[in-house]
Amino acid sequence: MSIINSNSHEHLTGYTPSYKFTDMKTTLSERLKIAMDLHGKKMSQGTLAKLSGISQPTVNRLLTGKVNGSGYLIQIAHALDVDAEWLATGKGEMLKGEVTPISEKLESLKAVSVWDKNGKTEESVICPIGKPKNSWRAYVLEKNSGCRDATAGSLIFVDTDSSPGTKDYVVAQVGKDVSVYSYLSGGAKGYLAVDDERIPLLDLSSTGELIGVVQFILRDMRR
Repeated sequence: MSIINSNSHEHLTGYTPSYKFTDMKTTLSERLKIAMDLHGKKMSQGTLAKLSGISQPTVNRLLTGKVNGSGYLIQIAHALDVDAEWLATGKGEMLKGEVTPISEKLESLKAVSVWDKNGKTEESVICPIGKPKNSWRAYVLEKNSGCRDATAGSLIFVDTDSSPGTKDYVVAQVGKDVSVYSYLSGGAKGYLAVDDERIPLLDLSSTGELIGVVQFILRDMRR
């Protein structure tokens, strides 16, 4: 599954030639440095962290090779205007379009309010991908959701105006807990499910409140 701008269970300005590294074996750390160099000195660790919605220590661990993978690679690749598969594996083309100037990227960032089980908090987070609407909210999962892509510590971006389809990830409040579920159509309002099929479905017509449809998930790579 990939969750970027839609929910489903799966630029140097001007002309820039495509780059291929088919015969060059590189590490994730090396590819990340190459991608950052495309933007010059302005693409610092702090700037990349801000643009991709992760912490600077996480960027540093990736650059120094202390970790060899991350659940944030899609967001990082988007921030650097490189292909996510190339960044993750070194396969294919590095660039597929133009490289957007950092100044434009920073100007396009928009904060999303953070909510929890008690309602809206005073905190907000930068949305690293897409153009969030006023109907978007962000939630930080306090514990594992029961869906493999939404683990404890994950930052969940949800659109409260979107209508879910079958197998879309949604955020719902059941009792005092806010968590991520897989939505199943049926009944009066639909059902909430988790990965473990032994756990009974929750009927939204009698249990829980649907908050909205998940737009994408930023996972905490340390968990």
